[in-house]
Amino acid sequence: MSRKIFLYLSLIFIAFHLLSIFGFFYLPVRNIAFVFILLATISLAFYKFEYALLILLAEFLFGQAGHFFEFRNISLRLALLLSILIFWLIRKIVRKEEFQFLKSNIFIYLVILSLFILIAFFKGFIGGNQKILAIRDFISYGYFLLVFPLVDFFKKEENKIHFSKILIVAIVGVSLFTLLNLFLYSQQLVRVHDQYYRWIRNIAIGKITALPDNFFRIVFPSHLWLVPVFLILVSCFLTKKIESKLKNNLLILSILISLAILTNFSRIYFLALLFGLCFLKINLSWRKWIVSIIFIVLILILEFFLLYFLVTGQLTGGRLLGQRMETIYQPEEELSALTRLSLLPELKNKISENFLFGTGLGTEISFIEPITQLPKTTYHLDWGWFEMPLELGFFGLLAYLIFLANLFYRLFQKICLVKSEEKRLYIGLLAGLASLVLANLTGPFLFHSLGIFYQVMVISFL
Repeated sequence: MSRKIFLYLSLIFIAFHLLSIFGFFYLPVRNIAFVFILLATISLAFYKFEYALLILLAEFLFGQAGHFFEFRNISLRLALLLSILIFWLIRKIVRKEEFQFLKSNIFIYLVILSLFILIAFFKGFIGGNQKILAIRDFISYGYFLLVFPLVDFFKKEENKIHFSKILIVAIVGVSLFTLLNLFLYSQQLVRVHDQYYRWIRNIAIGKITALPDNFFRIVFPSHLWLVPVFLILVSCFLTKKIESKLKNNLLILSILISLAILTNFSRIYFLALLFGLCFLKINLSWRKWIVSIIFIVLILILEFFLLYFLVTGQLTGGRLLGQRMETIYQPEEELSALTRLSLLPELKNKISENFLFGTGLGTEISFIEPITQLPKTTYHLDWGWFEMPLELGFFGLLAYLIFLANLFYRLFQKICLVKSEEKRLYIGLLAGLASLVLANLTGPFLFHSLGIFYQVMVISFL
């Protein structure tokens, strides 16, 4: 990628964030940006449909959870998706092009899953107290529809190249933005609960948590896709024949992602990475795989020590990291893990109420808060693999598992069929999907809009 294109895309990334921040405090800015981007995308669709689709893909990678710009409670991401889908469908009908994806097994499994999602939506919307919660969940699942235009989009090699350029800028942008926020909070240039923090919580849907020695956890939704992308980059890095320039670029991007994930400091992301690394053994010798894993883990630990020292001036990063790891097998020692454990019995009881077909999307759970010992009702259930049977029911969960099993099978099949230089890409995609499956233990990672986006990308590349 030329420096000129990288600069232009970087400026778009920066402008996207700055406009969202200004729009949070000055509503007309947010509305104007929403209308301008939407109209520009629709106009481009008439000129060259692929460019319009690239704008939507950029929004997924640049726009965190998708709430940067909203107009009357409609997000820009949703508006772009609906516009793209309508234009793509009209284009297909007018040109009398064949819907090849409709013939694939993945489409059949996706249709079956969609039926259970629809049932869960109507159950949640009609029977739930918070109809808006059912709508939010349904919109997240609705991003599966992106698969239809993307299957056609990625058939062209030039479109893959255009997307890779946006992805590179997104990796650099999201990683540096995470580190920038770590610097701002650690240096007390901004503070928790100030105006900027309100933008992070309400628009970027991020979280800032103070840790010892004035170190901070910086959590953003986009870190969800950084985890599988890191595994893809590492997998490609392990290719036998690779140009030194490309290898250096992969190394730089991997380091940037790892710094962002370390700043996120999420236990489930650490476990997801380790689980995903296990799948990188495919097509590697045992010796090279073991050496690679040890090297990666050591580099990550050293990076955290260095990051902690640069931010705090202290050499006690190992103690904090050790304490964090201890709470994996001693969750009662940490508040968020303890709260998650308190949810579990109520979650199991709620699942048993309607085991086969679920309680519907947007279901809330009431439990006793462990510190205050007061009753609390929450929509954030923090147990992905329990939330799915709760909302979709046993049959809905089974449909999702069959869908995922088919994706894994197709990826294994592809790895066996493609040329040796392409194998590492598909092995990386497989490892990335596996990492999300494990991360779904303690959060809605598979059915978050960005988790669904990753699954759609996997289908499109297949």
